[in-house]
Amino acid sequence: MRTKTIDGMTLQYPDEIGFAFNPCLVIAEKEVGIEVMTLTITDGEEEVVERRDGFGKKCYMDFREYVQGFFDSNEFGELAYTEIEKTKLGKSVSVTIEVIDKEEVETSISFDVFYIWGALRAGGQEKYNVYRTMTWFEGYPFSVGVYAHDACKVLLSRDKKANRLLEIPEQGVWNVRIDDELAMNYIKVSDLTGELKEATFDNSFDLTFRLSLSGGNITDKVRVNVVRCDKEGVYLRWIDRQGFFQYYLFERGNETRKVSNEGEFLRNNLLAYDMTYGFTGGMGRQQMKKREDTIQLCAPLVDEYVWESLFDITTSPMVDMYLGTDETGKHRWLAVNIQAGSYTKEKSKSLRDFACNMVLPDMAVQGL
Repeated sequence: MRTKTIDGMTLQYPDEIGFAFNPCLVIAEKEVGIEVMTLTITDGEEEVVERRDGFGKKCYMDFREYVQGFFDSNEFGELAYTEIEKTKLGKSVSVTIEVIDKEEVETSISFDVFYIWGALRAGGQEKYNVYRTMTWFEGYPFSVGVYAHDACKVLLSRDKKANRLLEIPEQGVWNVRIDDELAMNYIKVSDLTGELKEATFDNSFDLTFRLSLSGGNITDKVRVNVVRCDKEGVYLRWIDRQGFFQYYLFERGNETRKVSNEGEFLRNNLLAYDMTYGFTGGMGRQQMKKREDTIQLCAPLVDEYVWESLFDITTSPMVDMYLGTDETGKHRWLAVNIQAGSYTKEKSKSLRDFACNMVLPDMAVQGL
């Protein structure tokens, strides 16, 4: 966290990169005591004002719920898969802190934080926007997510040969489309200007995201391994904990259909008390049914790095299944859910299967 001392008051506030589901903490401390602290939080379109009373010499506030409220999850999946496009997974937030101490002295400070729709692991020195490996399955829509700290240039290379130069105009979480001109083995995305900066989540105590100062040289950021598909499967995309879109083609397994009762149990007490309908008026029936379809998915024999990447799908609230294209060529996606449960990663094997269950949207059924 950043720290600043003004008029004997120490203010601690987030660094320049934050994540919407990690603590967004502000701390004010002064020897004479804190009377009240007011935060004004805005994303440029909406504004929220929140007050907190002091507790002795300090005052605390975690405003992550307000940051989450600035994001509109209905817009996350609106990807055109153009050459390069800015996603809605990153947003700049401005915060003004106003603090009044017990002697009625007012202190204020303003700062900006670029917040990302995600959550890094506390206490694990987890790194963000570092070199990583992805898999592209031929014939399916695919993109590479990167965080740009400022305007920069990105180089695409195919099998060690430079192919395209793309320009990112401003700060944000960006998607780089990998087009249909396939490489034989792999494609690399490289940073030419040093603005695809890395960040480190230091620990669970100061909640700091420290930016890397390295840059200026050509730095490889993403390697995309190309896989040619000779069979069909279930192609999913999801938002991982770092706010990037991920993709994978899973093999399809057995399908389970579960039917359960819903609604109220209504007695049939309006009919005559005879056996015309085979039952008496004191009896009744369940009026509603519910159907839930679950499909088993598997990614066979993946290494530990891929297994960990796929595991993020189990904690993502935004998972889509690919349905192909419409008559205009636009990609169609269906929102699905991954069933909660326990997942065991076998340490004794270098390659292991990743299996999960995909739950389709509720089936429309008859109900009375």
